[in-house]
Amino acid sequence: MSLSPSPVPFNAKLYDLLWTQFHLQHFRDGQEAAITAAIDGKDVFVRLPTGGGKTLTIILPALYNVDEGITVIIVPLISLVQQHVATIILDGLHVLPLHWGMSHRTRKFVREAISLPIGAYAKGTGTPLPTFLVCTPEKLLGGEDDMKEIFRDLHKRGLIGRFVIDEAQCALNWARFRPAYKEIGRLREEFPDVPITVISASMTDDQMDTLEHNLKLKDPVRVLRPLDRPNLRYEIRHFCTDKDALDALVSFVYNEVGTESTIIYCPKKSDCVDVVEKLRARGVMSFETYYGSGNLDDDIVGSGETSSKKVQNMTPEQRSERASRWRAGEVQIMVATTSFSVGIHKDDVRFVLHYGPAESVTEWFQQSGRAGRDNKPARCITFYRRGSLMTHVRLIVDDWLRESKANTQPTSGKFIEFPSSLTEPIYEIHLMCIEALASAQCLRNALLLPYREMVACGDCSGCENRPPSPKLHDMTTYAVKALDALAECYRLDALVSETLLAGFLYGSSGDNLKKRGLDNASLYRTGRTFVGSDGSRTELKLDQIRAILHVLLIRGVFKLVAMRVKTHDFTLLYWKVAFITPPIFSWYCNNSNGRRRDPSRKP
Repeated sequence: MSLSPSPVPFNAKLYDLLWTQFHLQHFRDGQEAAITAAIDGKDVFVRLPTGGGKTLTIILPALYNVDEGITVIIVPLISLVQQHVATIILDGLHVLPLHWGMSHRTRKFVREAISLPIGAYAKGTGTPLPTFLVCTPEKLLGGEDDMKEIFRDLHKRGLIGRFVIDEAQCALNWARFRPAYKEIGRLREEFPDVPITVISASMTDDQMDTLEHNLKLKDPVRVLRPLDRPNLRYEIRHFCTDKDALDALVSFVYNEVGTESTIIYCPKKSDCVDVVEKLRARGVMSFETYYGSGNLDDDIVGSGETSSKKVQNMTPEQRSERASRWRAGEVQIMVATTSFSVGIHKDDVRFVLHYGPAESVTEWFQQSGRAGRDNKPARCITFYRRGSLMTHVRLIVDDWLRESKANTQPTSGKFIEFPSSLTEPIYEIHLMCIEALASAQCLRNALLLPYREMVACGDCSGCENRPPSPKLHDMTTYAVKALDALAECYRLDALVSETLLAGFLYGSSGDNLKKRGLDNASLYRTGRTFVGSDGSRTELKLDQIRAILHVLLIRGVFKLVAMRVKTHDFTLLYWKVAFITPPIFSWYCNNSNGRRRDPSRKP
């Protein structure tokens, strides 16, 4: 790996192209270094902030080296294929799309066009070999043998100049439900001499290391620029129940959003339905919905429910039409799953709201980056639901079970262990949300931490609400108490869910505890009092006990195991001991049971 050279030697031909093709006199920060590395035939990582001009780093090297063949741009979504094609056409350049949503006639035309040598023309069309081909990974790495042969033939004739993997974080984040992304390493195996550019606004250094290994890149140049967006204000608001969070989200939209362009992200399609029903009930009608058809958007209802709310999938045409209406300003609010999180080129988005946290810290950073591309102030708010941790884990585990051998075995009624790597990103963002309430950490720097950046903030909800001296308390004693409680529940032959364990420690009087005889156990209700390191005693509410249990789970004191209920096609999660003797650690604990509110803002 090598870092981008500074300064980049002056290249008169490059600047001439910049002016004649784009009527620009200067490059933005990082562009010239990325373009020069690509022109020199090197593998390149490009990480520029949203709105930093990544598209130019794709187009200009292809024009400079136009005789070296097609630049193949790999993108995750059909809508992004269409956006790239429209942008390149506006620049007066020749580009062809390739994705599964095209008609048979159009696919045939594209295949014929890219099967010809440079300078040749398709019969009767006058269409030369394109400078750019924009495709989804399935078309390049999927199962269509005729397309594989066309690309191999192009390569043999030296007509593939470069591969560009745009929105490259999807190659890792979406691999579990996009099998073609798992095959991304075959690019270097099948086309060993074709250089690769990897582009993203939100790849961490660790993710770049993983992709460098998977793609077998050769001493890639990394062009990295600071990612902080000072015009974005980050906030986390905490709620005990899904209903409270949903009501607060809809009230915020009704009272504060006004006519501004807004995105509301939901973890599941059924959550999108819940949000739009509430918006409609409040008289907010200027909205669209957008969700995909992959496992990411499957509907497994969380919070312990055992039924599914089925929502009709959208066709690509429906998604494209709804996204176009929102981009054109015909509707104000887009309620969407994370399938709407890439390729959103709309400058005037003032609010990005999350109904529950994103799937990881980097996903929240990437999704919140849809706001304020015009550099005007914008707000990014997560309405954090305490129960969403189990919902998130269940969704990820269900995806894993669909693809793993565990789902083909007669495992109904048996515990299934799953890799801890599945839950690490989810645990990371949930810990950030919990600590934002307990210790009021700086959210801006928490989001930048995976990118090894730190800035002065003072403007996020964490900085505004930070107490003068947050108190750290030794959690080891409480962890032992919780472990003993879990062991006693299992001795009494109870399968221990989060609800049961929290209720047992708190001393709830529910039938679920009584019918198992847990209300007469020796450790029943022993977790209601928290003794701080300073000797202070705090009477905990049930929701605070759940928050502490979440911290103990994330810190590795407990672990989760899955159990499939195949008769209902549903997964249950149960708690197990991870450490008989818990590690010694401290954590922030306070008496707050809901979100802190900035009194200067509207309710």
